[in-house]
Amino acid sequence: LRCAVETNHISILHIEDNWADVVLVQEILAEAKEFSGTVLHAGLLALGLEKLNAEAVDIILLDLSLPDSSGKSTFRAVKERARDTPVIIMTGLNDEQTAINAVREGAQDYLVKSQVDANLLVRSIRYAIEREKLSSELRQAMARIKTLSGLLPICAACKKIRDDQGFWHQVEEYVR
Repeated sequence: LRCAVETNHISILHIEDNWADVVLVQEILAEAKEFSGTVLHAGLLALGLEKLNAEAVDIILLDLSLPDSSGKSTFRAVKERARDTPVIIMTGLNDEQTAINAVREGAQDYLVKSQVDANLLVRSIRYAIEREKLSSELRQAMARIKTLSGLLPICAACKKIRDDQGFWHQVEEYVR
């Protein structure tokens, strides 16, 4: 995951089939102060997944109702293809339970299109990128901890090994 927030230029993939909503997002981002970004567009989930294979993006804006996919399966397909890329769901559906479920499944935010303005969208994009970056670092740290937990605990000073019950033994005694 590139740190787009530091470079101030954010690459966005907008997967949306309604052209009016595509233009609206482009206009909102164009009027946003201190925002620099490139918006790629895909009108179908399949085209969006192809673009994810071809281009590196910093964030994905995703409509859940597309001609070739709808609902949770749309989000899951995108997240499966772009595991470490933050996804913001932008939908016309103002449903609190759907929003909660989407965030539980890994969406960084859930925005209702009719309530989005420049400040909200830019803030949501920037925060989502930072949260995903921190989540990625946490996953990497947890993987390192799992690897280290399989090693023997050896005291650097006395060279004794701690057993599963917490008792310390000389190396030779432990090996026997």
